[in-house]
Amino acid sequence: MTLPKTEKQIRKGTPQVGTPPFKQIHAHSTGNPDSTAQNEADFMQTKDLNTGFYTHVVGNGRVIQVAPVNQGSWDVGGDWNSWGYASIELIESHQTRAEFEKDYKNYVELLRKAAKNAGVAIRVDSGEEGILSHSYCTQRQPNNKSNHVDPYPYLAKWGISEAQFKKDVESGEITGGGNNNIPRQIVVDGQWGNDCTKRLQEYFGTKPIDGIISGQIKTSANANVYSAQWGTGGSNVVRAIQKQLGLVQDGNIGSGTVKAMQKHCGTAQDGIISPVSDMVKEMQRALNKGKF
Repeated sequence: MTLPKTEKQIRKGTPQVGTPPFKQIHAHSTGNPDSTAQNEADFMQTKDLNTGFYTHVVGNGRVIQVAPVNQGSWDVGGDWNSWGYASIELIESHQTRAEFEKDYKNYVELLRKAAKNAGVAIRVDSGEEGILSHSYCTQRQPNNKSNHVDPYPYLAKWGISEAQFKKDVESGEITGGGNNNIPRQIVVDGQWGNDCTKRLQEYFGTKPIDGIISGQIKTSANANVYSAQWGTGGSNVVRAIQKQLGLVQDGNIGSGTVKAMQKHCGTAQDGIISPVSDMVKEMQRALNKGKF
């Protein structure tokens, strides 16, 4: 793998945290589904450093260094802040698998490169030295004050397990292990929110992929579609659903469309999406299997 050239947008005045040698590389993800790599780099320029800081951001095909390495960071919320040679964030705003895979490869390679530069073993979540996830630090470090478990929940959305991440980083060979066939995973909670909508948009290949059901005429049928934007004009992803179900393609989630979706999902057909909907749960389960 070949990393893109590291862009230097380094915040001045970041503090020294701990003393050399720094024997850990910290693996993070941003926790922000809307921010780009540049957003995160810009945020680093003005944020209160006492609330935390990081050294690199990976995303949008870019690697941006925002703080010096080899001086520790306020990044894992415990004693291992002072052990960190580098703290590397992966963005969480990928809209397609291709975007994710490109940045994931860069993320893995940068973690490996940082470990080599620090002179530490390329091993993941093992002991007190090496490449450690924020999740592992939360569970293992002395005087922990963090409840963060990144980057694993975000990686899991794209079919990357903790075991796969460990294998990819330690080997430096990302073969996918079958993960290319696993769709991005969403929560099965029965609520039709932004992430559910975004996954539908990804599945049907409609644009934009923004997590919004646009142009909806509000009725009792769709009032509990939490990602709906009220208005007129309809939604491209709703038209795609209607086309697959053999309906008139007006782009609006009306009672007829809801009944057809309920029938398709094998749930009760009342033409209304409930606040927590059995139909939506079945739809979310199907999407997690790469189906509708």
